[in-house]
Amino acid sequence: MTFRDAFVSIAVAVAAGLLIGAERQQSATAAQRKDFGGIRTFPMVALLGALGALAQPAAGVWLLVGLLYGVVLFVAKAAQHGAGTAGLYVSSVLAGLTDVAAITLSVVDMHRGGLASGTAATAIMLAALTNTVVKSGVAISVGGAAVGRPVAATLGAGLAAGGVVLAVMA
Repeated sequence: MTFRDAFVSIAVAVAAGLLIGAERQQSATAAQRKDFGGIRTFPMVALLGALGALAQPAAGVWLLVGLLYGVVLFVAKAAQHGAGTAGLYVSSVLAGLTDVAAITLSVVDMHRGGLASGTAATAIMLAALTNTVVKSGVAISVGGAAVGRPVAATLGAGLAAGGVVLAVMA
């Protein structure tokens, strides 16, 4: 990729972010409400995405892991801001479909910022539950019942124990 190609990619991403941010800010002003993002937020997110895509071949998978953490943290905070605890729980379930580490780090960071301990623990457990169901499903569908049943039983037992601890501590 040439410098010109990289520059055009970044410019297009920032321009799209500016347009989306301007529209969100204008509609929020017209409705007299405060939205989470506006004309400053969306171009920055678009720029980070474009830079991540351009740097990925050189930085490898670790850059993607860091970006995933940033995206999950952003989504979790936005969901909590927009829909309260229920929004955080929904984002935890959705994040758990692919990974638990990013949402765990995000929720712990939010806990350090004042999120209640019970809410944080429940959000992490929901992500772990979702991820366990996905892993068990993959083991059953790819490895068959002979592989899937022991995996599902083991992961299920671990989740049950975690649920008991969570219930006792609540």
